[in-house]
Amino acid sequence: MTRSTTSWFAFRGKGCSAISDMRAEIEVRYTLFGAELLPDAITAATGLLPTRTWRKGDLVRPNLLRCHEESGWSIHSQVSESDDLIPHIDNVLQKLRGCWSKMVELGRQYEAELACIIYCYEAQAPAMHFEPGMLSEVAELNAAIDIDFYCLGERDGE
Repeated sequence: MTRSTTSWFAFRGKGCSAISDMRAEIEVRYTLFGAELLPDAITAATGLLPTRTWRKGDLVRPNLLRCHEESGWSIHSQVSESDDLIPHIDNVLQKLRGCWSKMVELGRQYEAELACIIYCYEAQAPAMHFEPGMLSEVAELNAAIDIDFYCLGERDGE
């Protein structure tokens, strides 16, 4: 399949525009996981600088005694946390498009996930709508889509 540089943000239509009217913070991460995964080898094979890597046995956080059960390599979106969800996803996919065939191969070799994390400061989570083209790209990467909503109520001072 030939990679398009088309931005899904441009085609979002009704997309996730409801998010911009709500108070939310958004993160999107594309991650490869695997017990045998070597983060440095993924970086060398793709030429992409990951946002975060870890190896099996590394501490999840310095102040926790829990260790990672498998190694990981992750690219995070680099748009404003207050932007809609679609620009976050598009930002991550755009990074992967530069080495698409390698990412497709790696998605078959390791577990792949596109994680969408939304912190809402309203009683209701935002509406979601994904365009078929974006979903087909994620499917081609053999990636699961994980969507986590954290409804936190009012922020302090509001």
